Amino acid sequence: MPESVDLQARQINLQVANCTTPANFFHLLRRQLHRNYRKPLVVMTPKSLLTKPECQSAIDDFGPSSSFHRIYPDNNANAVAPEKVTRVIFCTGKVYYDLAKRREDTKRNVCSFPFYLFYTPLLTLLIFQDVAVVRIEQIAPFPFDLVKVQLDLYQNAEAVWVQEEPLNQGAWTYVSQRIETAGRRPRYVGRNPSAAPATGLALRHSKELDAFLTAAFA
Repeated sequence: MPESVDLQARQINLQVANCTTPANFFHLLRRQLHRNYRKPLVVMTPKSLLTKPECQSAIDDFGPSSSFHRIYPDNNANAVAPEKVTRVIFCTGKVYYDLAKRREDTKRNVCSFPFYLFYTPLLTLLIFQDVAVVRIEQIAPFPFDLVKVQLDLYQNAEAVWVQEEPLNQGAWTYVSQRIETAGRRPRYVGRNPSAAPATGLALRHSKELDAFLTAAFA
């Protein structure tokens, strides 16, 4: 761990994380025990990820050479070159899986061309997508260094923060100025302000979810 990152962790009063994989949750807890200092740790992880098929980790992710990831960069195998990415979405927690599914379903800004594979006569269509989705696993202390790396990588991209919580809830008010400090002012995409944390109606919840996922890739 870089010295500046360790100093940041020592000086902060509270740690906040929102893990999206079992392995990262495991390493977060292991890091908490192995550190030679103690800071309160708050983990915001919904129960729904316990049964989500996509929320899995390979056994190697628990091995000796693995560790906690403060962020997960975009892992879209069909992405365009970084300089051609037009939007980088930052998010945390379960909403990542909704974003990844929507990106896969909509094929946003598809740019396709035929490409013959050497080992087969079949015509293969390669699909490239120009939106990167970056997961922030550790919200506090904020990973300024890693977010800056992502913003520098996607130099021509608009920065967007997407959350499923209402505007006046969730991490937006905390992360917005910190993302800007790391290099770019983000734009908010999510639900409107609300006095309640949830709508209480499944149909309305689904409509709101569909609306802000559409806006994230529009």
